[in-house]
Amino acid sequence: MTDTASPQLYSPRDVRFLVACLMLALLMVAFNQTLLSTALPTIAGELGGADRIAWVVSGFVLTSTASMPIYGSLSDVVGRRGLLALAIVIFTGGSVAAALATTMDGLIVCRLIQGVGGGGLLVLSQTILADAVPARERAKYAGVFGAVWAVASVIGPLLGGWFTDGPGWNWAFWLNVPIGAIALGLTLRFVKPSQSRLRPEPDFFGIIFLLIGTTTVVLLATWAGTVFEWNSPETVGMAAISLASATGFVFAEYRAVQPIMSLKLFRDRTFVLATGAALLVSGIAMFAVVTYLPVYVQMVMGLNATESGLILIPMIGSILVSSAVTGYTVTRTGRYKLIPIVGSVIVGIALVLMSTMDASTTVFEVCAYSALMGAGLGTVTQLLVLIVQNALPAIMVGSATASNNYFRQVGAAVGISAVGSAFTATLATTLAGTRIGDTAVAVDLETLTPSVLAQMPVTLQSEVAEAYSAALPPLFLLLSPLALVATVLLAFLETKPLANHQKATGDAEYEI
Repeated sequence: MTDTASPQLYSPRDVRFLVACLMLALLMVAFNQTLLSTALPTIAGELGGADRIAWVVSGFVLTSTASMPIYGSLSDVVGRRGLLALAIVIFTGGSVAAALATTMDGLIVCRLIQGVGGGGLLVLSQTILADAVPARERAKYAGVFGAVWAVASVIGPLLGGWFTDGPGWNWAFWLNVPIGAIALGLTLRFVKPSQSRLRPEPDFFGIIFLLIGTTTVVLLATWAGTVFEWNSPETVGMAAISLASATGFVFAEYRAVQPIMSLKLFRDRTFVLATGAALLVSGIAMFAVVTYLPVYVQMVMGLNATESGLILIPMIGSILVSSAVTGYTVTRTGRYKLIPIVGSVIVGIALVLMSTMDASTTVFEVCAYSALMGAGLGTVTQLLVLIVQNALPAIMVGSATASNNYFRQVGAAVGISAVGSAFTATLATTLAGTRIGDTAVAVDLETLTPSVLAQMPVTLQSEVAEAYSAALPPLFLLLSPLALVATVLLAFLETKPLANHQKATGDAEYEI
């Protein structure tokens, strides 16, 4: 395979504007997730279709996850600038359509469109930075990109609530228009065009199998054990389709000239070990905690929705600080292997501590556990992407970055679903025997919210709190071995010097 492009040199001034562009691209995706957290109940009330409200979130996750490898592979062939501009346009266009939506089904379709653009924004922002900045210098930008997610996580819910109570929830989507316009202008001005000599040969069969497989995996993770029983024909059918799609995908990638997820990636030990660790720690463990810890503090400690969201601020702040320290340490020393190993151990310790929570646990203790979790995650999440990018030739950076993100997203979806199913099953069993005196009391989990709980008799509130304490913390303990497995995987990483210069893009050994 011939070169995709000659490395483009960026001046320090260009890099600053480029980083600003990529931060705006990430900010759109980050706001897209956090702004809606406080707006969804109102959206469900105004548009109807509350039974489908979960798809406002799941639809975006589905299409963004499935599109990641496609963007990554295509960017290695046709270049990054045009694809990033396209992703910005698709995402912004989907946002405009979502702001104008008048039905729940229409909003879900718009979210699917947004996801197609969002997958490109997530992957290409990391890949373009890899083109512009050598690996060793790139490490220090981990804290900068982490700041985007930190700001969005803190401001997003508050801004979403302000929009909902003020000008309307539609502005949660209209906000993306000016951000997208600025990001598009910076992209066209500061992202260097590729000088590709390759004729694109789309991997149509790979794309089809990937879309089918990703869809069925996400549906299986979302519906199995909730909408459908684990042994139901629907669940078995989705599992069979997932397996068949995965098999077809492997054969398609083996035969494709320009595969969207080259099988050569899986021959690289660094890619396999780093991606596996990211899936376990930054995928399953992280998203399980972020999803269910606020639920726990609402139902057990009596915090309201806003307060429960703020419980994650120590984690976010800790991620920001530890990722920044990690980045500057790696840039200064060039050493990185021990850092994610220590980070995985810290995540495991935090999960064990969270498993000790009960009705007597204080808010301060929960915040401390949350901060400790963030300290571990900050040393792992962005650094593992850098390690993967550094291990592979430039011609495969886009595909490798996209694949790393893809598996992490799939791990997040599966982890959230698995913890949710186990949590719900345990909770239902525990509450089945709830009694007030000699009278049995039926608690409907589908309608049980903090506001409903607050209206229950004090004795029943205590019973529900105890049930939540018995159901959720033990699951955090069950997640802790994932951090141990990640630690073992990272221990076998081969240490490769971080490049101080940009790599040449042609490499016969790593033909796509």
